[in-house]
Amino acid sequence: MDPSALGARLASSVVAPLVRKLFVQEGPGAGLVDAPVRISALVSFKGERRTLVQQSRTLDTLVTKIDAFLADHPSPRATDLAFEHTYLAHLARKHGRLTIYGIDLHNSPDRWPLDAAYMSLQATGPGRAEDPFEDLPPRAPVPADQALAGRDRVLLRGVAGSGKSTLVQWLAVSCTKPLGTTALPHLYGRIPFVLPLRTLTRAGAALPSPDRFLAATGCPVSGTQPAGWADRVLTAGRALLLVDGLDEIPEREREATRRWLRDLLDAFPGNLWLATTRPSAVRGDWLAPDGFDELALSPMSRDEVAAFIARWHRAARHDADDPELLDAYEQSLLTAVRTKPDLGRLATNPLMCGLICALHRDRRGYLPHGRKELYDAALSMLLSRRDRERDMRGPDGIELADEPQIQLLQRLAYWLIRNGRTELDRDRAERILADILPAVPAAASQGPAPAVFRHLLHRSGLLREPAPGTVDFIHRTFQDYLGAKAAVEEGDFGLLVQHAPDSQWADVIRMAVAHARPRERAELLRGLLARGELRTDLLAMACLEHATEIDPSVREEVNARTRAILPPRTREESQLLIEAGPLVLELLPGPDGLEDDEAQEVIVTAATNGTDAALECVKRFRDHPSPIARAQLAYQWAKFDTDRYTEEVVQHLDTNTNVTVSSPAELRALKALGGRPRTTVSGGFIAEELLDALHPHQVTHLTLADNPDLSDLTFLCDFPVLESLTLEDCPAVTTVAPLSGLLLRHLGVTGRADTGVRTPRGLDCLGHLNSLVLYVPLPPEGLAAFPADAPLTTLVLGQRVLPDFSRLTSWPGLKEIHLQRITDAFAAERWQALSLLGRLETFAFGLAEGETSTGIPPGLQLPQVTTLSLLNTGHRSPTEFAEQLRTALPAFPNIRALRLHGLIGGAIDLAPVESLPALQDLRLFHLTPSPDHPLPPHLNITLFPRPRT
Repeated sequence: MDPSALGARLASSVVAPLVRKLFVQEGPGAGLVDAPVRISALVSFKGERRTLVQQSRTLDTLVTKIDAFLADHPSPRATDLAFEHTYLAHLARKHGRLTIYGIDLHNSPDRWPLDAAYMSLQATGPGRAEDPFEDLPPRAPVPADQALAGRDRVLLRGVAGSGKSTLVQWLAVSCTKPLGTTALPHLYGRIPFVLPLRTLTRAGAALPSPDRFLAATGCPVSGTQPAGWADRVLTAGRALLLVDGLDEIPEREREATRRWLRDLLDAFPGNLWLATTRPSAVRGDWLAPDGFDELALSPMSRDEVAAFIARWHRAARHDADDPELLDAYEQSLLTAVRTKPDLGRLATNPLMCGLICALHRDRRGYLPHGRKELYDAALSMLLSRRDRERDMRGPDGIELADEPQIQLLQRLAYWLIRNGRTELDRDRAERILADILPAVPAAASQGPAPAVFRHLLHRSGLLREPAPGTVDFIHRTFQDYLGAKAAVEEGDFGLLVQHAPDSQWADVIRMAVAHARPRERAELLRGLLARGELRTDLLAMACLEHATEIDPSVREEVNARTRAILPPRTREESQLLIEAGPLVLELLPGPDGLEDDEAQEVIVTAATNGTDAALECVKRFRDHPSPIARAQLAYQWAKFDTDRYTEEVVQHLDTNTNVTVSSPAELRALKALGGRPRTTVSGGFIAEELLDALHPHQVTHLTLADNPDLSDLTFLCDFPVLESLTLEDCPAVTTVAPLSGLLLRHLGVTGRADTGVRTPRGLDCLGHLNSLVLYVPLPPEGLAAFPADAPLTTLVLGQRVLPDFSRLTSWPGLKEIHLQRITDAFAAERWQALSLLGRLETFAFGLAEGETSTGIPPGLQLPQVTTLSLLNTGHRSPTEFAEQLRTALPAFPNIRALRLHGLIGGAIDLAPVESLPALQDLRLFHLTPSPDHPLPPHLNITLFPRPRT
């Protein structure tokens, strides 16, 4: 309660009784002191007793009049408080719902609860360097709704649809909330004035003084506003003034607007101010002399786009009849925005994200493969519908329908494309418009080229001025779309084909197909195919989605080209697709319908790109049934952001999937996940790091790779359930003896020739081995270095087999042996040792480079072998390889499965297999059967890579 009201109340309720108590009869006294005091002895009244009575009555009359006056004239502050309660409640209702302009879809209401739909974007300020040569970091971005925390005056810039007006709504509503519930406590107690300049200046009205703020904006409670209330709020420094849309008033009136602002700032210091504008409407220092800090709304980040889509769908559920469907729509749209670059490029501000969400819902979870419909809707919104629906007329006196604006803008876009640029000088832009204006009467009648250009710059929502005198499109997407339209209208199909190998023209060509007529599309696509290049073939395939009508023969010709390589089945095909660039991501299929080899190569192809779209592609495979495909997913961790890949891929993989980590960040992420039983760690990690991160008590299979410094394996003794250890390119490890106490079942050692990796000592200490794989040179003592008492069932030797092989019988339980490089010295007694292994079922061998004979003695047989693999290790010709096959097969009369690894391609004569009565399964790797000798019809023949039909 203010002091005047308090004093008045005291006069009535306190002073009168006190006076009555003072003026009582002489006798016992007034009762204010312990002993009686005779007032008549102290005070001379110069009158009679009746004078005191009259004074008392006069005072009573005065008090009564004061009470009556207060009843007729309540406290201004009390009146103010009552009105503010009403006004804030109105603001909460008016601005508590978010209006989405430009969306006229019947399934998409145009107003959403602001609390559910609003999200704060980031705003950045100019660099801090006073001198252009100072190397100071840029200012850190801040949440846009925190712009006034620590600042009194802010000029906020943002492109069309970036959320400026929505931010104004949010700030106003935040002032209406109790202190405990508002997200912006620095605004608590503020009285917001929402001042949209387009409304204040409608029909040429003068900008209002504070007492007319509410009436000028059409506030329905302005009629009950107490006289002088706005002045009192501003004088007390309690106001939040939200001046929205400096760009939406005519340029000729902006200086008057600045004077209006300055007058208010001078008259009412201490208030908070936020003014908004599009980037190029006012120059950089327009309000700087008046103490305004400048901030610019940043394009939405990947995470902000995802958050916006989530909030949009959350808001849509409030009034939806199909909330379950909205859940599915939300997830499919998130995937589409991340996997389709055209959508991702559009989804950079709330307006465009809202358009995409609405179109997606209206089509019941479907967005067209082509972009034309989406872009047409966006252009309609940005060019005119948004201003019409906001009841705005051209502030510069120019009013243009969509079509003439498009005609003008597409000429600017095509000039940029043909000249390989993304921006142009303002003078050149005006000259380009001056050349085209006579051909566009609807625009020419509006004014000269400079005036029309200013209108397009400030009102179209498609152009911006990133620096004084320089112009570009707000989205490269719109430049390409409009430029492609101009190219089609000019008939420049030869020029488009000429530039097809240039990745900067890819989207232009795709949009040209969308704009073109059927015959023009056929001409353009045939021109792309005629180049005979993989990239242009893939570009033609990508164009098909935009060809709503086209000659079926042309479509089939394009499809035939792409079937030759999609989906990829070999690493060679993957590499070709990778070289074609990001375009291929949109063409990769899966996972449904893919074989294991295709799934693996699609993952490899996509992951190499390392983008958001690539992540969306590969994460579809995280539940693929193939262990090889899932392991390939884990192997690609390093290609992506560690935390996001962990969240979206790694944590979803089956625990039996081998996970590969190659950085400290990945190792920490693996630790946070609780580790994995099967782990590969690649890189120079020390023992302490591995012990800390790998959860030793659960690791069963461990691969240590590319670690040049790790030498002591003693730390692995703390891995009590470790069953399998593989060392890849770990040259400092010279002994495995410290592992003797483990129940190790498998040991593998491999290394490149240039790393100097050798077979480590101490193999004889590993008495529990079932499997030993050595792709490194054997020790001089040969098989004598192996653990004689180990229950070996699998032995793989990748280097030349020179030592005596007679000890092989020390492991009678061997079931599988691979000898990848036998030599001429592998004589009869060694083959004889193999024949003595009665449990041997699977045998693979190859002749080393430079050797001439397998050395299989005549008449020797290994009838126990049922699966035989012949390896063309020396890369011999198919004819030579066929001769090896002919000489080897008599020694294996009972084989049921034969694998031939040709390695070099070509056709091979398979006539010798006719001598194998038990043969059922034949697999050819990089080989094809010679047509000269038809194979028995009962054989199941598989070719790798699988041929395409």
